[in-house]
Amino acid sequence: MSLALLPVQTRVIPNEPPLVPYRIPIIGHAFSLQKDPKNFLKKLRKQYGHIFSIYLFGRIVTIVDSEFMHEVYDSDDLSLTANIEDWIPFKLHFGIDTFTCGEVVTKIIRKYLHSSKDIKIFSERLEQTFTTIIEHRIGNCKNPRTIDSSLNLITEGFARSLTCILFNEEKLCNDRDILDAFVSYGSPNGDNYSTIMLLNFIHPWFYHFIVKYINNPAKKNLDILMRKIKPYIAKRFENRINNDKKDQKSIDFLQMILSVSNFDKNSFDELLLGSVLMHITFAILYPTSTFCNAVILEYATRLEYWQELQDEQSNIVQEYGNSLSYESVLKMEKLDSFIKESARTYGTTHILIGKKFTFSNGIEVPYGRRIALDFSMIHGEESGIRNADMFDGFRYVGMNSSFTYINREVLTFGLGRRACPGRNFATYVIKITTKSGQKSPYKVIMGSALPLEETLIFQNL
Repeated sequence: MSLALLPVQTRVIPNEPPLVPYRIPIIGHAFSLQKDPKNFLKKLRKQYGHIFSIYLFGRIVTIVDSEFMHEVYDSDDLSLTANIEDWIPFKLHFGIDTFTCGEVVTKIIRKYLHSSKDIKIFSERLEQTFTTIIEHRIGNCKNPRTIDSSLNLITEGFARSLTCILFNEEKLCNDRDILDAFVSYGSPNGDNYSTIMLLNFIHPWFYHFIVKYINNPAKKNLDILMRKIKPYIAKRFENRINNDKKDQKSIDFLQMILSVSNFDKNSFDELLLGSVLMHITFAILYPTSTFCNAVILEYATRLEYWQELQDEQSNIVQEYGNSLSYESVLKMEKLDSFIKESARTYGTTHILIGKKFTFSNGIEVPYGRRIALDFSMIHGEESGIRNADMFDGFRYVGMNSSFTYINREVLTFGLGRRACPGRNFATYVIKITTKSGQKSPYKVIMGSALPLEETLIFQNL
């Protein structure tokens, strides 16, 4: 007989949001949310209002819809970074927390990658890397080529590209140990993330105990990385990046970190450098590869868009000398719209953690509670989007509404001062990934265990 757990059993303060009753201990509402998140949350909104709480894998999560979305984004008491530290505990792994690493990354983005034009310095390396991977893993597809896991393929491509922009050194870019360390730490299917998910399912503190006293695989990945790059660091101190950015061709993230951190050979924080590199690895590999995979799968099942997207690509690439250059990718408005619409319909969310928080209607959320924004409503008809339940890949064509623009239409990159500072870079990488192969997947085999790990079959049509 199943147990019915009542909200009063987990109430911490009097004015908390209502907690939806659940029947399965520990798992709570996880199965219902995974099966049909949009309708599940819509049903609960009608019953419990704009703010309510559900129980997921031993934790209470408060769900907030568009009515109070701005209060969450505007609050100084809530933090996206705190949730990342709770989810992927950098301080536990490396001894340096997410905030410290994040400050260095923010400095890099503001100094070197603030605008879309700055990203051009990486465009040639990214294009060459993705093209090489596509040719190696997919080929000319004279005969149909099956890829068992699209997510693994994309993650491998991102990991290889990551090594080329972190270290503009041929030996490092092709080093299998570094590649394996990145995939292990930053991939959705990597050993690090899989272990966290498994042990957190038992209890969050169980993972902390294992890492602290028995085995820390993340630290092993860091040790491998630092052992490989140490010989190159001394040389970098002799070739620091000047503020005028003269050395555009050789610039990479390693040099950027050395520059913004004011490191020199006499005051070099090896642990901070390595932790920042691993922080960047996770930030690029996990969210970007997961969402890019969703775009690829969306494209694979939307045959009606293939011809127009391919025509746009062919015309623009021809205009720019038969190359997927940085400028040509930026001009692909239809592709940008398709990606933005994929983001609107993609089941993602933002989760924030912070101090005790009070909404304008008097509802209070206790210290440390996770607050999740319900994107199914924020990106739905309730927000004023026409035919929101229908996928329209060219919805934003001609509207001067690039995927990187920050507004309330699509909140994948956040809003206001919480907007993702690396959104231009992420969008460019996704576009390159989507179009660099110039091959069309003609079939998606459904029914695998993970919705975002479908089998793709490629054929040169």
